[in-house]
Amino acid sequence: MTETEYGATNYRSQRGEGLAALGDWLDEAPAGAVTDRDLRTELLAGARTATFSERHLASRGEDGADVVGVNSKDAVAQYLDHSPDYLDASMLAIWAARCAPEGLTADDAIVF
Repeated sequence: MTETEYGATNYRSQRGEGLAALGDWLDEAPAGAVTDRDLRTELLAGARTATFSERHLASRGEDGADVVGVNSKDAVAQYLDHSPDYLDASMLAIWAARCAPEGLTADDAIVF
C-alpha cells in the first residue's frame, strides 16, 4: 500500500478514506471557502449522517485486518431526499488530491 496522509489508517473503501480527507480539508479551509449553496447543503448533511466504525475483515491479508468503514451514502440521500452528487464529487476530488497512490494521473481516469 502506498503511504499517503491517510495511509496509516486502513479504510474499508476509498469512499471512507475520501470522506475522512474531505472532513480534514473542511477543518483547514478558510471561512467562506464553500460558496455553492447546494454543495454546502450536502456537506452539512454528510457531516450529520456519516458515521465511521471499526471492524475486522478476514479477507484482508493472511490474518485479516482491522479497517475503518463508513455507513452507506443512503443515509445522506434519505436525509436530503436526493442523491448527494455534490458531496460525492467533492469527496472524489479530495481523494484524488490527497489519497491517490503516487503515479496515478489523469491519464489513468476512465470516463463514461
